[in-house]
Amino acid sequence: MSSDLYGLFVPEIAEAIVPYGLEAYRARQIAEWIYQHGSADFAVMSNLPVLHRQWLAEHFTLTTVTVLAEQQAADGKTTKYLLSFPDGVAVETVLMRQSYGNSVCVSTQVGCAMGCLFCASTLGGVVRDLTGGEILAQVLYIQQQLESSGQKVNSIVLMGAGEPLLNYDNVLRFIRLCHENYTLNLSYRSFTLST
Repeated sequence: MSSDLYGLFVPEIAEAIVPYGLEAYRARQIAEWIYQHGSADFAVMSNLPVLHRQWLAEHFTLTTVTVLAEQQAADGKTTKYLLSFPDGVAVETVLMRQSYGNSVCVSTQVGCAMGCLFCASTLGGVVRDLTGGEILAQVLYIQQQLESSGQKVNSIVLMGAGEPLLNYDNVLRFIRLCHENYTLNLSYRSFTLST
C-alpha cells in the first residue's frame, strides 16, 4: 500500500524517501512542490530526475481535495466550498475576503459530536477526525484559487465543522505546517481557534 506524503514535514518526507535511495535534500523539493505549487502529481516535479518521479509515483500518494460545490455570497466577499476527500467524506471550507486580508475557515472533523443546538454540523454526529494534511489541503486549495489574482491567504480560523481540541494532535500538526516557510510561512498570530 502506498504511503501518503501530504501533510508531512520535510524531515518526515526525508525519513520516508531516504531508505529507498533518494537523497535527503530531495524532501524539501518535494514539500515545495506539494505545498507551494499545489502539485498532486509527482510527474510535474521538474527539478527531480525522471526516475525519481516515477519511483515516487509507484510508492507514494498525495492526498488532494475535490470540489463538489461552490457557493458565492451576494456581496462577493464570502465563498463556501464543499470539498471531498478520497474516502468520499466532505467538509465545508469558507473563504472570507476582508479589508485586512483573506481569511479561511477550516473544518477539523467530519461532523461534530458536541451537540450544540445552533449548529447543523452536529446533526449526524462525528464521522471522523481530519488529518493535519486534510486540514491543510482545504487551505491550500483556496490559496491556489487566490494566487490566480495575485492574492494569498492571510489568516486562518478553525471554526468550521468539528471541535478542534478533540482533534488536538492533527490540529497542531496543521498549524505548525502552515507556519513552515516551505508551506504558507504564516505567523502563529494568524490563527484563531474557536472551541
